[in-house]
Amino acid sequence: MKKIIRSYSMYSAFMSIIIILFGTGLVGTPSIILAQGGIWTYKTDMPTARYGLATSVVDGKIYAIGGGTYPFITISVVEEYNPTTDTWTTKTNMPTPRAFLSSSVVNDKIYVIGGLSGLNTDLHKVEEYDPATDTWTTKTNMPTPRSFLSTSVVNGKIYAIGGLLGDTGLRTVEEYDPATDTWTSKADMQMPIAVLSTSVVDGIIYAIGGARNLGEWAISSVEAYDPATDTWTSKENMLIARGFFSTSVVDGKIYAIGGTDHPYNSGAYSSVEAYDPATDSWTMKTDMQISRKALATSAVNGKIYAIGGNSVPGFETCIPTVEEYNPGTTNIEDTFGEQNNPTEYLLHQNYPNPFNPAATIKYQIPELSFVTIKVFDLLGSEIATLVNEEKPVGSYKVEFDSQGLTSGVYFYRLQAGSFVETKKMVLLR
Repeated sequence: MKKIIRSYSMYSAFMSIIIILFGTGLVGTPSIILAQGGIWTYKTDMPTARYGLATSVVDGKIYAIGGGTYPFITISVVEEYNPTTDTWTTKTNMPTPRAFLSSSVVNDKIYVIGGLSGLNTDLHKVEEYDPATDTWTTKTNMPTPRSFLSTSVVNGKIYAIGGLLGDTGLRTVEEYDPATDTWTSKADMQMPIAVLSTSVVDGIIYAIGGARNLGEWAISSVEAYDPATDTWTSKENMLIARGFFSTSVVDGKIYAIGGTDHPYNSGAYSSVEAYDPATDSWTMKTDMQISRKALATSAVNGKIYAIGGNSVPGFETCIPTVEEYNPGTTNIEDTFGEQNNPTEYLLHQNYPNPFNPAATIKYQIPELSFVTIKVFDLLGSEIATLVNEEKPVGSYKVEFDSQGLTSGVYFYRLQAGSFVETKKMVLLR
């Protein structure tokens, strides 16, 4: 099979144009905004498909907690994701099943706060999870029961912000101190907001997007909360109104990922935009590979992991998909970090992904090995053999040309001695 090297510039140009139809949550004049940089790659699926989950990071591992499945059933499942090995491990269930909850980390313990235990049943429950012992402890209830809230941590204290109580959107802000297991009321937000997301940069909490309640269109507003002065300040609006989305911070910038402008009347977004608090400005970034709302995101080692969610109007589906976003990557060579003398076997995710018509696959071997790389379709039929020879220690790349193949999911497998690893790739015509 012929092998072709394709430049990243064509893919980048294809991914760079995003048409925004709902800039304020209401139908308006379409505008075109250019996206700038970043690369998404598929990772191993989460074992339990779900939406409305929460994620938190302890010791470089992501804990996916709770959520809902269709038809709306709240679950207590906890699964740990290790980005280094791209593997999932099942952990002890949370005591209280719930969805549309929030979680935050203080002193390597995860505090799960609020959520729905069933349709229209808001919770004020707080449960602490210790990953070191894989155990749960019940803590003092939050004063205001609520779901669809967001939490963030500043100086060891957790701030529970906004959300819903029944059908009512909340401006409520309450501070939890894990050291004393106590709650304190703080200054309200400027407007009632649910299905929002919050993130912290330099000790300031940014409350972003959301909706006044579940039956209204999403908004693009941004408010900044300073815990030191207990005050709120309006900031530059997002470029796209969105709720049921998620935010994560890398290098002092907040990335708003996915979501929707209405949970029941609209589908999900794949779009991503980044907020720079230093300049109070937003920039569009490379889209996710799939659209989704009610997802969760967490950042580990400068990369963001988008996990689970829902992809259609309403909540008739839930997905297990995991995507990794590298905000700083702008070309193929940046993606892989080649080593002249690798110390371990490694098969990289193909690039670009999705690809059309060719994909680059990089791999490394730490000792003289007979190496094969083969491509298979979903049925397990062999499509191509890309490598079939002895290789000395080193890092290598090979190109896969998809000429004659249809759009869909394919798999490529590296076998070198006793080492075997398989990854999936997506051909998008």
